[in-house]
Amino acid sequence: MYEFVPDGDPALDLTRGTGSTGWHPDSFRQRGWRAVYRASPRFVSVGWRRTMDKPSEANVTIPLAALDDARLRYPAIQPFRTVLGIVRDGFMVWGGIVWNLRVDLEERTLELAARDFLSYYETNHAYGGWSTKAGGDLQSDILKRMALRAEWGIQTSTAAITAMPRKRELSFLENEFKPSLDVMQDLADNIGGFFFRSAAWRAHEGTELRHDIRNTVDRTPRTASDPDGVPLPDLVDGTTCEVQELFLNGENIATTAYTIGASGSDKTAGVWSRRDNPQLRRLFPQRDVVNVMGSIKHQSTLDLHGDTALHFGTTGIVTPRVVTYPDVYTPHHFDPNMGQKLRLVSANEFMRIDSSYVLTEVRVAVNADGSDRCELSLCQEELFDAESFTRP
Repeated sequence: MYEFVPDGDPALDLTRGTGSTGWHPDSFRQRGWRAVYRASPRFVSVGWRRTMDKPSEANVTIPLAALDDARLRYPAIQPFRTVLGIVRDGFMVWGGIVWNLRVDLEERTLELAARDFLSYYETNHAYGGWSTKAGGDLQSDILKRMALRAEWGIQTSTAAITAMPRKRELSFLENEFKPSLDVMQDLADNIGGFFFRSAAWRAHEGTELRHDIRNTVDRTPRTASDPDGVPLPDLVDGTTCEVQELFLNGENIATTAYTIGASGSDKTAGVWSRRDNPQLRRLFPQRDVVNVMGSIKHQSTLDLHGDTALHFGTTGIVTPRVVTYPDVYTPHHFDPNMGQKLRLVSANEFMRIDSSYVLTEVRVAVNADGSDRCELSLCQEELFDAESFTRP
């Protein structure tokens, strides 16, 4: 467990310096907060969940009897000030901010509910008004800008952000207060977008927990592999896993996509987009999908969101729920935030499956005997194949 402590010199907060922001680079305003090691209590249960395009989550239960150190009791441990790191076999598998604590005085346990460092950007806003250049900025530059906008922030590193050639047009008024994470998610979840995640590691001989944002260059899923590049074993029903459920969802099917953008009194009021898929009308009755994205003011961006809705609306989504067998997979190798795919094989009574599926969520639970079980949610790879979709 770690604690957010202030860094920098508050006396320099209003001192002009040579930093890119114009403020002194060693001020508290610029350096913000860092996560410093506090203690490693024993626990009775631990688990974490990663979901595509969202902050990951973790839950840890600690017996109150293990909190025999003042560093592990209130007020030393508090929501938002406490940071959690989960280490398995010497490897940091998860790191993030504790947002909620629950003390069960009957069971005599302390339950920690945490989300990774991306959750910080849910409440950090792109305020003050800004816009990209004419024709747009590179998506990777916008991603860095969102991570570095936070004054008095949490020292998120952008050194691992991969350059992306695609440009996007964005602009925000002073009074919009668009959450920075929303901007990141709007960029990512699109045709021509990318996958991204927060990664954490121990630094300075374990005295600090550092973190960064990482991304892929595009939205193309890649074969899941270990750190050495060896592909993970196929998901074979009855051999490496058990396919417990199939869910087929048709609520995404769309023959026409409307995207409603900015409205109001500013000069871009009333912008909206309609995109059609006439070929799909030969297979389904007309079905409209309407998405309201009031912060978008550029026609090209609205059209892109409409194309994305049509692309995901060409067919129903098949979502298998899979539970892996113990000791077959190393849980931290599963990372839906980076667009992994695996071959799934199942000869169940309803439908035969033998193709690549994209990992959309993984839940990991550490059993009492120390083994891990992973519950996976998947969807078919074709939904991410932008080349197979002909834009209207």
